[in-house]
Amino acid sequence: MSTTPPTLNPASAREMLAAARERQASPAGAPADAAQPTATAVPEPTREPVTPAPAPSPAPAKRTMAGLLDPIRADIARALPRRADPERFIEAVLIELRSLDLGDITPMEIRRGVMRLAHLGLEPGLAQLVNLYPQKNRARQCTELVPRPTYRGVIELARRSGEVCTVIAKIIYAEEQFETWVDDAGEHLKHRPVLAPQSPMIGAYAYATGNDGRLLALVTLSIADIEARRAYSRRANAGAWVEHREAMARKTAILALAPFLPLSPEQTGIVEAPDASPVFEAPVAGDGAPDMPQATSPAPEPAPVATDASSGSAAASGTRNQRRAPVPA
Repeated sequence: MSTTPPTLNPASAREMLAAARERQASPAGAPADAAQPTATAVPEPTREPVTPAPAPSPAPAKRTMAGLLDPIRADIARALPRRADPERFIEAVLIELRSLDLGDITPMEIRRGVMRLAHLGLEPGLAQLVNLYPQKNRARQCTELVPRPTYRGVIELARRSGEVCTVIAKIIYAEEQFETWVDDAGEHLKHRPVLAPQSPMIGAYAYATGNDGRLLALVTLSIADIEARRAYSRRANAGAWVEHREAMARKTAILALAPFLPLSPEQTGIVEAPDASPVFEAPVAGDGAPDMPQATSPAPEPAPVATDASSGSAAASGTRNQRRAPVPA
């Protein structure tokens, strides 16, 4: 008797085939319907936006003296006298500028003042020929750097002209005979000093003589004139003006003589500058540029002024070894 194979339902066959495929895909020994582990997504940590740190603010620009005069080095060399060393002059000016309280003065005004100093032809430093001062200019509404020649600087400028032999300053006392007059031959003076004057000082005068001994220029100052110029000093009631009043009077007379000396046009313009009228007032000790000794005891006059023992006067020679020229009576 023949046996007929059972007939499979198509749906059942598909289910069986799917089950077989699942068994093949499942690991050995694991039930077919075992739940497969699912990967759990780990959330990334939230990152806050990073704000960049602000750039440090630049430090305030400091005034560097080293390169301050570089833009005008060539101009300085042209303005200085032929025998002057421009590099030495610039170094001396920089040293002087570092010792000053420049305040709100601009680099442009500093260069303007240095150029005026170069035209003057005097070098700041231990020789005390000239001093630099910051000074307010009301007309221009700014602070300027003003060069002011000392009495030594005035003598040096007169000597360089080649026309001046000596510059002399003396004190006039009440008991002394003093007179000046002018005739066809020019200006003359007559002074009979007293060896040990007991009377008060009534004035001072300064004059310059030429190489031929003739009187080139003469300035006479009364006590009122001296006191008027003394008022320009910041230490009018202290220091040298109190302890060495006569020496300061002689120095003031030399400075008052400056506009009448044979200077170049540039030098005359600086000496007579109206915005620097105290140019006739030499700096005294304590004004930032010591020019007179501050000892309580009488101090000798600094070179090139030599004390005349017979009258207590001072004679400042323009050249070291030149003979002192007589003054015609």
